[in-house]
Amino acid sequence: MTVMGLGRYKQGSGLGAAKWLVRHGAQTVITDLKDASELHESVTLLMDWYRRYRELYPDRSIYQPVFVLGEHRKDDFLNVDCVVQNPGVPSESEFIIAAKEQKVPIESDVSLFFRFYSHPIVAVTGTKGKTTTTLLLGEMMRRKDAKAVTAGNIKVSPLEHLDALIEEPSPVPVVLELSSWMLESLPQALTDLNRGPDISVLTNVYPDHLDRYPSFEAYVASKRIIFEHQTAAQYTLLNWDHELVRAMEPQVKGKLFWFSKTYQEHDGCYMKDGNVVFRRNGIDTVIVPVAEVALKGEHNVENILSATCAAMLSDITLPDIADVLRQFEGVSDRQEIVREVDEITYV
Repeated sequence: MTVMGLGRYKQGSGLGAAKWLVRHGAQTVITDLKDASELHESVTLLMDWYRRYRELYPDRSIYQPVFVLGEHRKDDFLNVDCVVQNPGVPSESEFIIAAKEQKVPIESDVSLFFRFYSHPIVAVTGTKGKTTTTLLLGEMMRRKDAKAVTAGNIKVSPLEHLDALIEEPSPVPVVLELSSWMLESLPQALTDLNRGPDISVLTNVYPDHLDRYPSFEAYVASKRIIFEHQTAAQYTLLNWDHELVRAMEPQVKGKLFWFSKTYQEHDGCYMKDGNVVFRRNGIDTVIVPVAEVALKGEHNVENILSATCAAMLSDITLPDIADVLRQFEGVSDRQEIVREVDEITYV
């Protein structure tokens, strides 16, 4: 196996994939264009983990990883069973293209997680708001199950949790934040599995990352992957207020729920008469007065509505959802209120 892109996040995609492959007996080559000095901390973390794991399980076939740093060697992408591509690695890489030409499977830590975790997965994407939505929904999920996992584009590989999740006697809720690059790694796995995320949330799409895409439409297409492989029994949550997202309705294969700052007659989650309201089958359920929600800012309304809608579809109790909305103040380092002095609020 070849892991392309080790990265420098302690629980990120590269390290997460490398540890998981080694743990399961793969002979693993880890290659990165960054040199050994730049990746010293990551290499040290992985090798410390490897030695501890060998001590804990002396009877297992656990092979020491091989590092190829400061360069990529084409042979490491051709004569292997699989290449695990870090989301930060462009798919246009000559080495990825060469591997595909030789019919070498290309996976990611996220695609491997989908292949091996057969229980419900909620996936969140969008240009803006996906981290806040993911973490807010994760807090709601933890009211249902304290072991609920949030991972993905929040610098935590889902493979860090996979083995423990599989050993649980009952399904554990999982919420994944997926970047466009992570989504691009999924089509083959989702086609093989004949299913997509059980709940897909698309917050919005704005022009972004155009240095990595040939056009804005190519970037938009990457976002549509989140719901393109869903079944009729799965749920798709789209932003009614975003014209580009609203226009995606014909491509939706699952059960469609909308979220909007204005009240709509469709199933979904909306603002109505100063309340957060969930609507299903013609019945409105008031979740909480907007004035009581801790997360502030007009831009956060969409995040609140999408997370609430996903939580209701995940059978989180209304009191638990309302309680989290009253307590969750946002993501660290994102518009945090420092203090108020002389009637001036510092953010």
